[in-house]
Amino acid sequence: MGEFRGPGRPPEPWAVYNQLQQFFEVRSIDRDIAEIPAEIGVLMIVHPRDLPERTQYAIDQFVLRGGHAIVFVDPHAESELGRPGPQAQLGLTGSNLKKLFDAWGLEMIDGKFAGDRLLARRVNAGTETRVRAVDYVAWLTLRQGNFAADDILTSDLGTLNLASAGILRVKEGASTRFTPLVQTTEQSMEIDVGKVRLAPDPVTLLAEFKPSGERFTLMARVRGPAKTAFPDGPPQEKKDEESEKKDGASAAGSPEKKDAPANPTPQLKESKGPINVIVVADTDLLEDRFWVQVADFFGQRLATPIAANGNLVVNAVDNLAGSDELIGLRSRGQVSRPFLRVQEIQRDAELRFRAKERELTEKLRDAEKQLNELQTKSQPQEGAGRVILSREQQQAIERFRGEMLTIRKDLRDVQLALRQDIEGLERWLKFANIGLIPILIAVAAIALGVLRARARRRAAARPT
Repeated sequence: MGEFRGPGRPPEPWAVYNQLQQFFEVRSIDRDIAEIPAEIGVLMIVHPRDLPERTQYAIDQFVLRGGHAIVFVDPHAESELGRPGPQAQLGLTGSNLKKLFDAWGLEMIDGKFAGDRLLARRVNAGTETRVRAVDYVAWLTLRQGNFAADDILTSDLGTLNLASAGILRVKEGASTRFTPLVQTTEQSMEIDVGKVRLAPDPVTLLAEFKPSGERFTLMARVRGPAKTAFPDGPPQEKKDEESEKKDGASAAGSPEKKDAPANPTPQLKESKGPINVIVVADTDLLEDRFWVQVADFFGQRLATPIAANGNLVVNAVDNLAGSDELIGLRSRGQVSRPFLRVQEIQRDAELRFRAKERELTEKLRDAEKQLNELQTKSQPQEGAGRVILSREQQQAIERFRGEMLTIRKDLRDVQLALRQDIEGLERWLKFANIGLIPILIAVAAIALGVLRARARRRAAARPT
């Protein structure tokens, strides 16, 4: 298996890389390569940002001649944030393979990612001392209902954790078949990447969320006949000024032997057979923090999965390699076992209270603005003496201050009610799990005993 990565590999290999090495022979391929080696069976392309054209051509020809590929692209790769380089500092961390995707019959919507209210992961939007749990619609936890049940790759997965994943869709006029493998729910929305690029605000994203009623594809399989993305031939190598001068001097003087062409293999204009490519619109699912807990045990890294991200990657490579044997294997169980019904009730309660919270916050902001305007108008001019407020101005200021105090109190009450509502639900569930079942069993036993006693008395009272 050949593995191609964009710039910026972390010092420590990700857990998914170590997991792949357990099942396959993994080779890294340089990002500026003219041809994929013939011995490579499956090509894994991760975050191909600013990929040279000659490398794209090499991938194009590899797929057309029957090679299989799995491609991880991302409109916003959060794993790239904080790394050196101007693009990462500006939040410009997206990647795409538009030219190749066009030839393969699909596209990733530019500058957008998929948010989902039902699949959102809960995060702390407050501080360490003041926790404020909010559903972050950019981080998704997907489950069985979001996977293609008729594809062996996803039919038996557990959960997947994704972050600001892109949206894939079939391109008009495609000759290939586009099969969604992982999709959102209908409670999803296209969100601009700029809203999470540098300083994401989970509260604002949730407040502005409006479901589209459409399911978005986050991962897809593309199969069928395809044509090359380079119909005009292999890309020409760019020469610098010194090379051009040297070529000119060679032409004027004695003839010299020219360099071998960059792509000696004849170009394929169309695929020899159906191509088989898997495209994933998220690279963050590979990062450890989204799917695995890594602990240092006497110098060895022990990885405990909390999601099936690693299984997905191994399954995909195994499937593309022409074998489905590893797909039935599950090396370790997952730690996370969420109560879906509880999460749904919590989301509904939070939406009710958040709406009231936003309403009160807007009222408080308006009251503060009007009070500031009134106080600004009442300030004395430079060189003037003390300002004398009219009775109406004084009453207006006191009224605004009173309104602000009342709104702040109502806002605290709403936030307290939200916590009490969720805590009450948790207490009821604990009672149901711990106390209710034994009580029901005891009541059933007592009722059964009473019925048996009555039956015995009736039997004794009958004449012999």
